[in-house]
Amino acid sequence: MRARRIVLAAALAALAGCETSVRRTLPPEIRTITLAEFRNDTPEPLLVPALSEELRRAFRLDGRLAVDDGGTGADAALTGALISYERYAARYDANNVVQEYRLRLVVELGLTGASSGTPIEAGPRRLEHSVSHVVVPASGLPVETESDAQRRLLRELAREAVLRVLESR
Repeated sequence: MRARRIVLAAALAALAGCETSVRRTLPPEIRTITLAEFRNDTPEPLLVPALSEELRRAFRLDGRLAVDDGGTGADAALTGALISYERYAARYDANNVVQEYRLRLVVELGLTGASSGTPIEAGPRRLEHSVSHVVVPASGLPVETESDAQRRLLRELAREAVLRVLESR
């Protein structure tokens, strides 16, 4: 009986150190967000609608802010610009044939009051994210098209953007 108490006390002490709270640094009155049309400074016209779709999905999956697609009842608006998109060779084979490419996207985000247009956060936040994709089967790695890699890049960037907006990371 005494051994059970010791084990229970040790388990409770160990669990007391675990914290699973989610930090939110936005003002509590901000409960809904709308996504403004992002400016596109890249030569890739399809990135903006795909990023908007991934941002909507990421905010909905997170669940801490509701997404207002109409924008009329939103408390905040996420604005942004796609600053640069690069595709460059990351790995070659012995014959100097490209085996893997790396995609890099730089985005600036801003959060403003939806009705007032005043910034909620100081200055734009710059996010930079990269992914690699294999184009020639090698070493058992899956082959991926550039559009599939772009979708993965945008999905990962959207998750990071949601955390930046909500938790000021």
